[in-house]
This record gives sequence, structure tokens and C-alpha cells, in this order.
Amino acid sequence: CAAACFAYASPRLEAWLLSFEFIARPVQAWRQRGAIALPAKLLATLGMSVGLIVIAFTGANALVLGGAAVVLALCALFIWTRPN
Repeated sequence: CAAACFAYASPRLEAWLLSFEFIARPVQAWRQRGAIALPAKLLATLGMSVGLIVIAFTGANALVLGGAAVVLALCALFIWTRPN
């Protein structure tokens, strides 16, 4: 996301960001194939699950919890339908 913003706003900052190998490879995979690596998918899913659990334990009402669950499920569906 940062690389996309930098590409639009500042090519120099984008080049600096992409000079880091651990950032450049996933960004290039996304730009070329729309791909998300399996470890990133797992971490994203774990983060969404933890977030939903936190919402549940904060005492949110059922409507808020259900809405969050639907949004996060749709996000997970998008992530998991991208190629590796």
C-alpha cells in the first residue's frame, strides 16, 4: 500500500522503499500477478481473527460483531482467492 502511494506521490520515495528486498519482492508479485504469498495470507488471517476476538471480548453488541465478522470474512475471501 505504501509503495502504491509513493508511486503516485513521489517516485523517489517509491524507489527507496523498493530498494529493500523484503518489500520489493511482494510488491512486484502483486503488481505483476496480483499475488499474495502464503505467509502473508496466514498472517493477515491471523490478524483478522485476533481483531474479531478482541471486538467480541470488548462487549460489542451482536450487530457490531456480526458486521465486523462479515467484513473480515469478505476481506479473507479476497486474500485467499489471490494466487500465491
